[in-house]
Amino acid sequence: MNWIILLGSFFFALVGLLVFVLAYIIFDRLIPKLTITKILIEDKNMALGIVLAGVFIGLAMIISSAIK
Repeated sequence: MNWIILLGSFFFALVGLLVFVLAYIIFDRLIPKLTITKILIEDKNMALGIVLAGVFIGLAMIISSAIK
C-alpha cells in the first residue's frame, strides 16, 4: 500500500470536512433572525430539517467537486 496516497486521501477528507463546517457556520450567520438549532430541536420543525438536508447535500457536492 502506498502511504502517500493514503495520507493524501486523509488530507483531502480533512479539508473537505473543515470547509463543510465553515460553510455551515457562514450559513448560520447569514440568517441572524433564525436560530436553526432551536427550531430543529425544540420546535421539531421537519420542513426546516428537510431544507437543511438539501443545503448539506448540495454543499457536499460542491466541496467534493472542488477537491477533485
